Amino acid sequence: MWCTYTSFCADKIPGSLYRLISDPLKKPQDPKQQQQQQQQQQQQQQQQQQQQQEVQQQQEEEGEEQQQNSNRSSNCSSKSSSNRRRANSNRTEPGTAAAAAAAAAATAAAAAAAAAGLPQQAPTNGQAAAAAATAAATAAATELLQQQH
Repeated sequence: MWCTYTSFCADKIPGSLYRLISDPLKKPQDPKQQQQQQQQQQQQQQQQQQQQQEVQQQQEEEGEEQQQNSNRSSNCSSKSSSNRRRANSNRTEPGTAAAAAAAAAATAAAAAAAAAGLPQQAPTNGQAAAAAATAAATAAATELLQQQH
């Protein structure tokens, strides 16, 4: 006779079978794998926050620079203008550096997972959302840089 109440049957069904019956979509995970996934998600969130802060800071700096430029007199020499352009072109852009750091961190995490013998999994919804947000932030930073030059 099959029990109708799962809680009543819990002591009569072996553990692994009970887990399959109670939640067939949830796969049991290795604790190390869970910890590594949590660390990766935290790293991605930190990188996203850092990128967003850098983009905001860059936008604020651009706004201040535009305000300063409008306040300057129009008879500024061409030499100082060319020097400013040269300085801007030599400066490392924070959005580019952050994108490179994010790519390096993702590569390092994948290498660590492979070295630990953990199977590579498809990204979760949270990881996919994090990747999409990172891509959007990088695209916004790139667009701002192109508008500057």
